[in-house]
Amino acid sequence: MPDARQIADALSCGKPGCACNPRPGHNGQRLTHCPAHDDENPSLSLTDSNDGHILLKCFAGCTQDAVIEALKERGLWNGHRPATERRIVATYDYLDEQCNLLFQVVRYEPKTFRQRHKNGSGEWTWNMEGVRRVLYHLEMLSGAEELYLVEGEKDADNLLAANVIATTSPGGANAWRDEYAQYLIGKTVIIIPDRDPPGMAYARQVANSLAGKAKEIRVILLPGDGVKDISDWLAAGGKVDNLVALEQSVEVLRPSPVDKPPCPAPAAHPQNTGVVFPEEAWVSLFKDYRDLVGPTTEAADAFHYATFCQVLGCTLGRDAHLYHAGKLFPNFYVCLIGKTGLTRKDTCWARARGLLDELHSYSTEGEENPPFRTVKGIRSYEGLLDELAGERKVRLIQVSELLSLLAKAKQESLGNIIPQLTELYDNPDRVNPPVHQKMVDCKEPFLSIMAGTTQAWLQKSLTEGEIYGGFANRWMYFVGLPKGPKANPPKMVEDNRRKLIDAINEVRRWAKALPNGGELDISDETQALFAEYYGPYYKRCQVEGVVPTLAVRVQDFIWKLALLYAAMEQSPKIKESHMTPAIAVGKYLEASVAEIFGAFTDSGSKQSESKVLTYLKNQGGPVAYRDVYYNLHLSARELELATGPLVKLGLIKPVSVDGKKGKRTVRGLEAV
Repeated sequence: MPDARQIADALSCGKPGCACNPRPGHNGQRLTHCPAHDDENPSLSLTDSNDGHILLKCFAGCTQDAVIEALKERGLWNGHRPATERRIVATYDYLDEQCNLLFQVVRYEPKTFRQRHKNGSGEWTWNMEGVRRVLYHLEMLSGAEELYLVEGEKDADNLLAANVIATTSPGGANAWRDEYAQYLIGKTVIIIPDRDPPGMAYARQVANSLAGKAKEIRVILLPGDGVKDISDWLAAGGKVDNLVALEQSVEVLRPSPVDKPPCPAPAAHPQNTGVVFPEEAWVSLFKDYRDLVGPTTEAADAFHYATFCQVLGCTLGRDAHLYHAGKLFPNFYVCLIGKTGLTRKDTCWARARGLLDELHSYSTEGEENPPFRTVKGIRSYEGLLDELAGERKVRLIQVSELLSLLAKAKQESLGNIIPQLTELYDNPDRVNPPVHQKMVDCKEPFLSIMAGTTQAWLQKSLTEGEIYGGFANRWMYFVGLPKGPKANPPKMVEDNRRKLIDAINEVRRWAKALPNGGELDISDETQALFAEYYGPYYKRCQVEGVVPTLAVRVQDFIWKLALLYAAMEQSPKIKESHMTPAIAVGKYLEASVAEIFGAFTDSGSKQSESKVLTYLKNQGGPVAYRDVYYNLHLSARELELATGPLVKLGLIKPVSVDGKKGKRTVRGLEAV
């Protein structure tokens, strides 16, 4: 492996007076031309670190990965890299019709993806500006009458290896573009969705885009426990010849607005959420906590993650924060969603509460208004302000059933709770409204909430006002199933529990000593990684409906979680290794919202809405109001009450319909 001097010498242009002339700067730092872009003015800094690694940074904005790949191509990098660096495990070439390379999708381990193309000098450029986007294996599609469309290049390659033509779109789920439909005009397209909510949503988007263009659209819903995609199915012994027997009409994608997996539930759990918590989230103290408490209860590991967020967040309080379009602190409104009793929500929280009590025992002994306290329930807004009165008070509100909080908020005398909790989530610098003719001054308050409920109760109690008023989207919703029966669960290992508490206390001491008011820096690589996620996420949130409305703050959750990952490593800068697991959890939280609220309009007493929605979907186009009255046997009042929420949720829309025999247009409805 060349050292920093040797790499700098190799990249030097040799021109007199150029800043790349190999001479050491401060601490042996050398400046030379970056190989990842056309670098006339030397912008690449190289330094030999004490542990044998080379520290490098391109001040023109190239990522570490881009620089390292360019160095590899010149034989100046042999693969040695810090443990936190990602490594490339696969590349997928996207070619035009004449087999010319347009761009490449790069897969890393831990699992992330980047896109790059070659510039005029034949060097990799890590962006897609001005690059033509096409379907994967485009060079094979023109001569194919029938083909499979899957989610991901790996799946397409595995089908190709089985001698069938398959394609996908770059970027995975939520990255389909209508322009891709032009390549599939007149063809029979068989869609194989991944068995998760994003996969089903992707399949629906593709089917809608191809409607009227493809000759025929069919769908395969893969069977089998543990099968997520076609690669899993093939690895489990599935044969391509047997796929034909699994083909169904495209109508299987349109039975309801719920993005639920089409597979049958495993026998051990009659209620299958279809939302899988990401394994890459279990890093550092999160993993230590799961290893400590996971064996002691049947609760889902996702619930342990959620409750440990509260342990870390409340311990850090306002000592650490980051700035991303505003100050973000590690406070969380968390709701665990699962069946009463069986999912062990209370047991799970009790494990975390025990740690919190010990970590903050210093602050609760003999003090009337201590720095930290867990408060059971909310009696009133005034009582909550009394708890936060003073300076930097940290409070965690424990609500064993979220329904009780929402019911209390509906009482006329307590109607100010929801708007004030919405405001307190953002941790304002000061709250001092008059309460009962007295001023309550709360300086730099910090508020978190821990709650639980069932999906049915949540749908029953949460109103549209709370959804669209901004309160409901401040919550992180964790869905989970019990891991299986534990007739005699063991106790926690006390030595491991003590080690974890000591480690958290080390993090607390580090946070209190942070400079700059506790604000963490954010690396350029982290900003770039988040930007890759944010583009498709932003598009998903622009769609009308309850699910996008409730997902608009997932971006904030991701940054808060990245802050926790950085704090656990006592890093004053948020790095890619902190952002990667945070994004994975963010995607899980999006899927949870789709799982919980996808059927929001079908719950409780909303049978009329369900009838209207099903009828309009079956009609497949605009329908006059009068026809809805007659065919569903609804009164005008019943129809108005049913259509209002559906329009607000973006599931149907009002349209104009041509009258009979050329008469003037009339009011109508259409499913979205």
